[in-house]
Parts: sequence; structure tokens; C-alpha cells
Amino acid sequence: LMVVTGKPNSGKTDWCRCLMSHLAFHQKKGVCFCSFEEPNKAKHLASLVRIALGTTEFNGFTPHQMSYVMSSLDSHVVNISLGTRRPTPNVIIRLCEEAMRRQPVHFLYVDPYLFIEPDHNIESETLQIKQVLTRFQSWGRQRNVWVVIVAHPRKLVKDAAGKFEEIDEYTISGSAHWANLADYLLSVKRVFVIA
Repeated sequence: LMVVTGKPNSGKTDWCRCLMSHLAFHQKKGVCFCSFEEPNKAKHLASLVRIALGTTEFNGFTPHQMSYVMSSLDSHVVNISLGTRRPTPNVIIRLCEEAMRRQPVHFLYVDPYLFIEPDHNIESETLQIKQVLTRFQSWGRQRNVWVVIVAHPRKLVKDAAGKFEEIDEYTISGSAHWANLADYLLSVKRVFVIA
């Protein structure tokens, strides 16, 4: 279980999209996307193609080159859509397993956690988070699939200098279980270089 966090607008989704694109196109790993951040699947796929090609300009590519990219996309990337189904771990896992019948999946990417509902109603947010994370983690271990979840931080506190606190495993919204259950926890930070 990998958890990716960071301040708002730090590039969590962009960074994960680049990582997953690299894994799909260059490492030939199967990636299953369940992205609430990217409701327009065509736009999402176009972003993946741009990352894979390393350019936003497609005019110079031959039909053969584009065919290779599209074939690679078809054989290594799956976008699951929940439609009217509840966004619970069991529903997402079931849709991912349906995709696994057609092609290998090595990574299930869920972005963001904010939209996930627990499979069973529990009053405590801490226990809901534990239930969701342990369900994804145990399934991932059984199926040899890395589950990557993007999680937002709680409301951040400013220090005396007016800067927001740094993000760590205990600043994720809702529970310390994020730190306790994640196999890997990555914090993305956007760095602006002033020339």
C-alpha cells in the first residue's frame, strides 16, 4: 500500500500520472486507474499519451509511432468507471479484477481517497479509514498488486513566519492509520526555482 500526500496544488495527481505513465509505457506494467480527479477519461488518456511521448505536439509523429503508443496504452492501461455504483473498496476491487481478466494489472491507482466510502457504515472516521486501507492492502498483497492512494492533508497550520507546516504522515486528514498502515508514504512538494 502506497499513500501519496502533499499540500493542495502540490502536484500529487500530476506526479502520480507521470509515475504511472512511466510504469505503463516504459516498464510495461499494467496500471488500473480509478481517478475521481479525472472524470473526462478521454482527456486523461490524452495526458498519458503526452507524457509517454514527451511532447504536447503530435503532428511530427508517424501513424506507425502513434499506433505503437495506442497499442501500448490498450495493453497496459485500464480506466475504470464506477458509473452509479458506490465508490467503496469492494466495488473498485471488483472492477479492477474484471480488468485483470483481460490483462495483467500491477498497480491500482485511486485518486483521491476523499471520494471513497467504506464498505460498511462505521461512525468513527478513524475506523472507516482503517477499514478502507486494510481492505485495499490485504487485497493488494493477495493479488500482488501495489495499491496507490492519493490522500489530502488536514487543514494545515501556519507557523510564526506565516508558512504552512511541512507535510508528514501525521498531517493526513482523518487518522493516524495512514502512517500506521501504509507500506510507503510519499509526500509530494512542488518546488519553484527562481532564475
